[in-house]
Amino acid sequence: QLQPLLAREAASWAFIDAPTSQTLAPLCAAGVDWVWVDTARTSLSTWEPLATIAFATPDTTILRINPSAC
Repeated sequence: QLQPLLAREAASWAFIDAPTSQTLAPLCAAGVDWVWVDTARTSLSTWEPLATIAFATPDTTILRINPSAC
C-alpha cells in the first residue's frame, strides 16, 4: 500500500506548491475535502479560489477544497 500513499502525497504537494485546476484534479478524483499543509515546506499562503484556509497556526494550515473547484 506504500505506492498509493506516496502517489497521494505527491499529488497533495503538487497542489500545495502550484494550485491549479490541473493539480487539484487528482485530489478531487480521490474525494479529498481537506488538505493539511506544513507551512515550513511551502512559500505559498493562499490557495484561493480552489481552496480556502479553514484553520491556521504559524506551523500548519488546513485547507478546505472548494467543491465548486472540482
